[in-house]
Amino acid sequence: VQSTADSIRTDCSGEAAGAFRFYGVLNSDNHARKVAQNLSDFVFGPMQVKGGLFDGMLRWTDTAWQVCYQDDAARAMLPALYNCLYLGDKSEFPAVCRALDFLVKTTAKDGCRVARTDAPNLNENGILSLANAEHGLASAHYNAYYHAALLLAYLVGGNKTYLDVARRGLETIMSLYPDTKREQSETEEQCRLILPLALLYQATGEKAHRDMLYRVTDDLMTHRHPSGGIAEWDTGYKASCSRESRGECSLLTENGDPVADLLYSTNWLPVGFAVAYHVTNDEKYHKLWRDVAAFCLKSQIHSNDPKTDGSWCRAFDMELGEAYGCPHDVGWAVRCSESGWTDAEILMGLMMPEILK
Repeated sequence: VQSTADSIRTDCSGEAAGAFRFYGVLNSDNHARKVAQNLSDFVFGPMQVKGGLFDGMLRWTDTAWQVCYQDDAARAMLPALYNCLYLGDKSEFPAVCRALDFLVKTTAKDGCRVARTDAPNLNENGILSLANAEHGLASAHYNAYYHAALLLAYLVGGNKTYLDVARRGLETIMSLYPDTKREQSETEEQCRLILPLALLYQATGEKAHRDMLYRVTDDLMTHRHPSGGIAEWDTGYKASCSRESRGECSLLTENGDPVADLLYSTNWLPVGFAVAYHVTNDEKYHKLWRDVAAFCLKSQIHSNDPKTDGSWCRAFDMELGEAYGCPHDVGWAVRCSESGWTDAEILMGLMMPEILK
């Protein structure tokens, strides 16, 4: 029996909105478009703070009402920004900017934000303290998609503050790379950097930013499996969740395990490679997109249960061709599936090349 988490997450709602919207546009499906709009209305309606000290903040879930993770907030915003930049509908842009403005004012001088903020623990002085801090958390897991959202918003509206913060943040992370603050694995950090680095190069046109994108891509390819997936790897086992057995944990037992993580790593690549190809016009990225798209088709679940048919599980052993990986994680097990992080991100990535035409 497949159990379902009860809480409604803002990030998953926004990401699912993106998948439905892309499908609705490409297939002229008005029902899918309506579902997308309803989900997006939820994100920028009851899940967004209106007025006061926390104006614009996107709440994490319907049960974590006063918590804000910028990574989750950003991934709720990204589909709305794709809609603005690639589909020409800017109706949600003011709400997105409102959300980004809250994140910007709680970002450290190095362009990175702390892992999360909790409204009950913050007052005006606390917010100023966050903004005046020299350093946030130099982690792609927590900040790269926040930077991607800033860059997309800059490309839509031209707000230079968004570009400056994203540039500082990504340059901070890359100044430490590959020894960034890792959550799950080194592979995860690399996968999450593809999209924002591509957008940074698009925004600045600078060779240094292009070189950052290609450096991360080339490093990532050292762990590419012939199936098209990317094996988890964590040099030195430095990630917070490496070899952890008491809480959340990464999927690999040893570096070299042929396991792909479709919750934290490989799932980001269809969108990332599609956008990188759009920005660079380098056939290399088109091939990488095709390869990872083929892997996603191979690893997709086929089931008589409509709740799981067409989904993806977190762990996929690329040698066995089945769900398999380290089972220690107490929150996100081998066979779990996130409607947003996994399913919607992969689906958007599979459709993204058509959207970008």
